[in-house]
Amino acid sequence: MDWLAISVAVIGAFFTIIGYLLNRKDQAQSGQINLLFSKHDQDVKDLQELRVKLAENHYSKHELDDRINRMETAFREGMKSLNDKLDKILNIMIEHK
Repeated sequence: MDWLAISVAVIGAFFTIIGYLLNRKDQAQSGQINLLFSKHDQDVKDLQELRVKLAENHYSKHELDDRINRMETAFREGMKSLNDKLDKILNIMIEHK
């Protein structure tokens, strides 16, 4: 009986020590993981700021204004031309009644 009690105590102590060591290792890795996530969050923030800066500098305001003005002019001329053509069609339809 004494050997059995001693064996159980030794095995219990062995598993307790292993559990303690694994717990310490887990806590150390938890700290490393938290550090890694904080670095990742900072990298994401920096990348977003860089994207915004690149977008701001990709086209200057002058270039964008010119492009928008050209698009507005093309749209106005196209609509005027379409309106003139519709007026002609309506006039022809009215004359043929």
